[in-house]
Amino acid sequence: MNTLKFLSEKYNIRNKKSPVNLSYKRWDRFPKLIKELGFTVGAEIGVDRGRFAKKICQVNPKLKLFGVDAWKLYRDYSGSSSFDQAALDRFYARSKETLKPYNVKLIKAFSMDAVKKFANESLDFVYIDANHRYEYCMDDIKEWSKKVKKGGLVAGGDYCNGLHVDLGGIETNYGVKRAVDEWVKKNNIKSLFTLVRGATPTWVYVKA
Repeated sequence: MNTLKFLSEKYNIRNKKSPVNLSYKRWDRFPKLIKELGFTVGAEIGVDRGRFAKKICQVNPKLKLFGVDAWKLYRDYSGSSSFDQAALDRFYARSKETLKPYNVKLIKAFSMDAVKKFANESLDFVYIDANHRYEYCMDDIKEWSKKVKKGGLVAGGDYCNGLHVDLGGIETNYGVKRAVDEWVKKNNIKSLFTLVRGATPTWVYVKA
């Protein structure tokens, strides 16, 4: 299947200027998109408590999903003022329990360590939702995009810049939009889409 052609025809967005804003929520549309494209192996970077991974797997019962998260406090951890290590340990335990019914392999490691375990072009998609600071996000896009096959999806959450307070009251200095926009421009990517319904947009592009 030609992924870009499929998206262009499905959403009637041929010849529209990138980024193309689609009025969908990521919780509904992204898992369904994985199913429609027939993708069978992917990775989520930044699992937290496993809620989005569960949703993806519920919609895609044949999917093999890798969930990467360190579940460890460090200097630039965005929730460090609200969570302690004990809380992150609970999140890890909750993820294991939540995702037990599904074909999910949790990798408890920092993103840049975990990415070395994957062969290039071995994934149908990657969803990046880890540290939202510019430097971390740029590293994630640069390295994890190598692991996605041509015609696969590189995507992530919270396409925003600047200070953001999430629904849990956690303040984070986002640099996601800046990182994505710079990457797209540098690599001449013409296929950036955003799912704009919800608290913050999700970004998606087709790897050429």
